[in-house]
Amino acid sequence: MYSRLVEMPFGKLCITSTSPDYLGSSVLGHASYNRKFSDSLFTLKINTGDGDGDGVASYRQEMLRRGIYLGHHHGMSVKMKSEKDTLSISLHYESPDGYNKIIWTYAMKYVFTIMALRYDALHLKATTLIKEGRAILLLGRGKSGKTTLASYLAQVGFNHVGNTHAMIKDEQVWAINSWKRIRRSDGNETYELCDNVGIANGKLVNIYVVDFNREGNFHCSELDFDMAFSFLLYFGGATGNYDLKEDLFDYNMTESFSKRMSFLVKEISLIRQLLRNNKIYYLSADIQNPDCANVVGQYFQSRIYS
Repeated sequence: MYSRLVEMPFGKLCITSTSPDYLGSSVLGHASYNRKFSDSLFTLKINTGDGDGDGVASYRQEMLRRGIYLGHHHGMSVKMKSEKDTLSISLHYESPDGYNKIIWTYAMKYVFTIMALRYDALHLKATTLIKEGRAILLLGRGKSGKTTLASYLAQVGFNHVGNTHAMIKDEQVWAINSWKRIRRSDGNETYELCDNVGIANGKLVNIYVVDFNREGNFHCSELDFDMAFSFLLYFGGATGNYDLKEDLFDYNMTESFSKRMSFLVKEISLIRQLLRNNKIYYLSADIQNPDCANVVGQYFQSRIYS
């Protein structure tokens, strides 16, 4: 049995497998944190063959057996078994690609969301940039320009520490070093891990909803509470973005109805708390226009200290 231990905001994630090629090394990288919100250990078991999966079937167990993952993702039939501190994933596949896909499209999203909510932290789909211990979050729909903007800001003094997963608790942000999708000019896509991300947590100072434009314009304005709440609920929060509502409900499937609903209620409460303590800004920019990019860079340099 092979294993790797990855530092997490909630403690450590131990990934085990019968093959060293199925440990998700190209999907999930290492990051350093100068503080954490827990010292827990969660184990992700990646099995070849039938493995675990017996017992009372949850909604997600049924879907994975049919090869239906989260959102628009689908693939090989998968067996899964979830316990408090362990998730077991089993499938028949002879290439790391199949294992990376289920780790990326389901296992990581599930583990990060469950572990965040267990410790009253909010898991967001967000890009994280840090400078001198101060963190900026970029939210946005798919193809909204988050990665393009983050890549530019990394050239002007910001550390791009996480592209997809962020956790927030007590005004502190923790980024997770997972691979980022690079959309190239020829229409093809590649996936890369951030190298040497350094310290991947910092004090939250600004949150932006990014919306790319091609007119050479830069615009930034504060969103009202209802607009910001709706966007976070559907496009930022892990449950709405990744469609994890059934998984959160089934995590306590043998408990009372109120207990099964507890994680869903908690996420909404944490979103409201985030909005009470922080302003959310809508930002539209043409980062591929040099003049506009320069304005954007100057704006973020001034805002990181505000």
